[in-house]
Amino acid sequence: MFSTDQLPAELDERARFRAWRALEEEIYGSLDVTYADDVPFWGRAEFAQFGATGICQFGGNFTSVRRTRRDVARDGRDGFIFGLNRSTSTIHHAQRDRSVAVTPGSATLVSLGDAIQGHLTPGTTTFSHRAAT
Repeated sequence: MFSTDQLPAELDERARFRAWRALEEEIYGSLDVTYADDVPFWGRAEFAQFGATGICQFGGNFTSVRRTRRDVARDGRDGFIFGLNRSTSTIHHAQRDRSVAVTPGSATLVSLGDAIQGHLTPGTTTFSHRAAT
């Protein structure tokens, strides 16, 4: 379990965000993440690894997540994420010229081996299952 609440209080927003990104990249690979800048950054993740499979529940005041072709080439990850939207707001994903609105309580499957964009409402909580190939 990792939460920005555990970080030293003297860290500024950039340092808190860098610590979060380091954890997120370890779990999901290279990503570009943005967060709502009108409130202090916060994030929380509970992660468990079982061989090539990982299970994660995370939330925070994120507004977008993007994984570019360059990110895919840099880290070489090509697994899949099965994600369940556990919040009260819709998550929007776009991958391979397709868009999907993941409404509360619904799920989606995305590839880490392809570029992807996601837009979230701050406070969104998701549960995901990540499998390596």
